[in-house]
Amino acid sequence: MSSETWEIIRKLRGDEIELQIAFQCAPLITGLKESNLLNIEKQDYQRMKDIFKESELTIYPLGIHAGKITVFLYHPDRLEAFFSKESVQALLHEIGYTDTNLKQVLPVFRAHYQQYLREKKVFPHEMGLLLGYPPEDVKGFIRNQGKNYLYSGYWKVYDRPHEKIRLFKKYEHSREKLIQLLSYGMRIEEIIAICSNTEIWQLVDCDCQYAS
Repeated sequence: MSSETWEIIRKLRGDEIELQIAFQCAPLITGLKESNLLNIEKQDYQRMKDIFKESELTIYPLGIHAGKITVFLYHPDRLEAFFSKESVQALLHEIGYTDTNLKQVLPVFRAHYQQYLREKKVFPHEMGLLLGYPPEDVKGFIRNQGKNYLYSGYWKVYDRPHEKIRLFKKYEHSREKLIQLLSYGMRIEEIIAICSNTEIWQLVDCDCQYAS
């Protein structure tokens, strides 16, 4: 992220949950990712729900740990399309799922995730697939126990690193643009609404690239 964006973050005042959502969920909000994890303070949970209530995104709470709520945010149609891929279903079967339907996977994953937080033993590798990570990278992470990766960015990359690096740059670009829009005085709800309209978002994104 550029030094200019960090300076914007430092100077921004107002609703901290808005900045957190823009910072952590930009690739999801702008349509580059299918899903995202968000860890928020318990007192911010209702505000977060209000922010997304008019959006196409689904909020799926995973549990409370150390005073914070972990929320899984996802776009249902896009994540279900990702889960329909043969490579994703095959890896889910390898992990131990007999039913690879998203609605069936989510509650099982939530139980696995909560168990991991309690015991810190068996990591729920299906998390990578739920976050839309390429199955080849999730499989590489499992087989190499998180080591021997070719590149580390939003996730550890084990195949086609140049392609993933380009994608990570798009993620960073989306993050900078959303933070920039917040600095212009827009509310995060307005930004989410704009991003849901592809034509409008393309115009706004173009304007942001050349904004002083």
